[in-house]
Amino acid sequence: MRTLVLPVCLALAAIASGCAKPPDLQTTEKKEADEQKQADKAETTKEAPIVWLKLGQSHMVGDVEITLVEARIGRLAGGADEATSFTILVRNASETRKIDFVGWGDSLAKLKDEFGNNYQGFDASKFPGVSFAILNLYPEKSEKCTVAFERPVAKAKTLSLELSRNVIDRRDSGYIGFTIPIGEFKSD
Repeated sequence: MRTLVLPVCLALAAIASGCAKPPDLQTTEKKEADEQKQADKAETTKEAPIVWLKLGQSHMVGDVEITLVEARIGRLAGGADEATSFTILVRNASETRKIDFVGWGDSLAKLKDEFGNNYQGFDASKFPGVSFAILNLYPEKSEKCTVAFERPVAKAKTLSLELSRNVIDRRDSGYIGFTIPIGEFKSD
């Protein structure tokens, strides 16, 4: 009986002294609130899933359709180095909206192989004859752009290209991914 009296007395004393809730109940509620804040933060910073496609397949991001139309290993126009390049068709499906599209560049596109090797993207200035960005994409128009990377290791059998959807929709943190077997690449 004595063990029950002490906690009840402490709770009554806390309430009588002006505390609305016993101290351990306040601590529990604060802990639960903190845990909920952490869970909410983790949910908002969680990376969006990647939509995986194959060469020739398309994906819509808002009014923009993205299609990987060609994968090539070899020299690009105006370049001295061999590269792994991808030609992407970007189509504005909107009837009324113009899209300002800057392209993926070397930081918004990633390339890796099945061994975990990551390949460095090339700067557009190395290839003056290649279109890396489309600045204005008018309604119902299509343009091609290119992303280029280092040549893969000889034993690589599959490459995975990830393109940030953020270049089309600033609120979208996800990626479009293309998995391409080496046998599907064109070469010079």
